[in-house]
Amino acid sequence: MAKLEESLKAVETETKATKKEVVRSNLELNRTKEEKESLSTEMDQIVDAIMDEHENGFNKDLRQVALLAPDLDLSYLTMTHDVIDGKLVPMVSLEEKMESVRNKKHRSWMDGMKEFDIISAKRAGTNPKSSNGV
Repeated sequence: MAKLEESLKAVETETKATKKEVVRSNLELNRTKEEKESLSTEMDQIVDAIMDEHENGFNKDLRQVALLAPDLDLSYLTMTHDVIDGKLVPMVSLEEKMESVRNKKHRSWMDGMKEFDIISAKRAGTNPKSSNGV
């Protein structure tokens, strides 16, 4: 009977330790989820800032061109197009680019950017390697 009580106490002690570990793990999981959400929000804010600066830079360039060539019609120029093989073609938007990079978590940032260049070139109907001069 003493061995049975001793065995029961050992199981109870182990159960308490396991419960404490589960509580500790759940707390850590919750902290990790909160940190992930915070980092995701921060990343979205950074992407928004990048997109804003990209647009601001484009508009600044347009104003400079308008100053230097006032008779030139700039209405057809947009920041969502690029010149590839001498043609103005629609490109993957920066938002699509960032989403593509976000969805490739197992890959590096540069791999995501390279993939963006390939997608853009395919949309333009050009060889991906020729669009970047390689």
